[in-house]
Amino acid sequence: MPNIVKLNVLNGEREFIASGFLSFKPLDADTAIVVDNSLTAWFLKKGEQGWQKQSQLAQLSSASPNRWRIKNNALYFSKRIGRIGHVCHVPLVTPAPSEICEKIDDNQFRLNFDIYLKQQAMLMVESLSAQSNIVRLTW
Repeated sequence: MPNIVKLNVLNGEREFIASGFLSFKPLDADTAIVVDNSLTAWFLKKGEQGWQKQSQLAQLSSASPNRWRIKNNALYFSKRIGRIGHVCHVPLVTPAPSEICEKIDDNQFRLNFDIYLKQQAMLMVESLSAQSNIVRLTW
């Protein structure tokens, strides 16, 4: 089982945070979003016995931090449906019965993205050829 640790880069000290998760993003001191070994995203709350799962948010395609983001009280994540790339989202507060997805491109090879600070634009990596590492950033 992987461990999530907090590393102090100034003195090299490590602090254990949680175990059994592939990815961990704190929202504040007592809440976080995690991705477990089955690539399920969960909303967690910190209690007396440590971090406890509160609600299942979505089934992700990857635990990579470049494939999911938390913005505006929602979980955004990328995935393929067939050969078509999509960006999906689910609300954090009241999880929806299913995610809402928007098509981003046909034959999308890389599904990394980021959301602009003011949430008015999305930065995506667009593969120009499946045979090369040449990419175009779309803003």
